[in-house]
Amino acid sequence: INDILSIGDICAFYDDEGEDYFVGFYLASDDEFSIFQLITPRGFDDGLYITLTESIFRVDVESRYVKKINKLFWLHKQELILYEHSGNDLMEFIFDYSMSNDYAVTVVLSDDEEVVGFVESQSENEVLVAIYDEFGEANGKTHISKAAVQKVGVNSVAMKNIKLLRDN
Repeated sequence: INDILSIGDICAFYDDEGEDYFVGFYLASDDEFSIFQLITPRGFDDGLYITLTESIFRVDVESRYVKKINKLFWLHKQELILYEHSGNDLMEFIFDYSMSNDYAVTVVLSDDEEVVGFVESQSENEVLVAIYDEFGEANGKTHISKAAVQKVGVNSVAMKNIKLLRDN
C-alpha cells in the first residue's frame, strides 16, 4: 500500500473481499496493519481505523466521489489527525490512543465477532475491553488476544454516541 499512497492521501478502499468500502486519509502502515482516518459520506470525521493490510484489495484515488468527500471534509472544517509513528506497532498505538482519549472502540476479531467498548489496558499479547452496548450501558469485560484482532475502529460516529450515552 505504501507504493500506492503517501501519508495524508485521501482514497476509497475496499477490504474483506468487497464487503467493506471506506473513504479516508491514509496515515501509516506497519508490517501487518494500515491505519486510516475515515470520513463519512457527508464529509465528517469518522474516527481512526486499522485493518490488516493484506485484506485491502482495491484502492481508488482521484475519483469524483473521493474528491467530493475530501472537499466536504475541509468545508466542514474537520481536522486531519496527525499520526506520528513512535516506534510502536499500529495495534499498540490504536489501543493507547483510545485509552488516552477515552474513546470507544469496535474490535473485529478473526471470526468476525465484534467487541464494542472502552479499552482499559493492554499488554504485549492481550487487550482488556470494558464492553458497552448501543445504549451506553456496561455489559462486563473481555480479554482479547491481539493475535485474533483483524480491525479496530476508534471514535466513529456510532462510538461517539455510545460515549455520550455512557457519560450522560
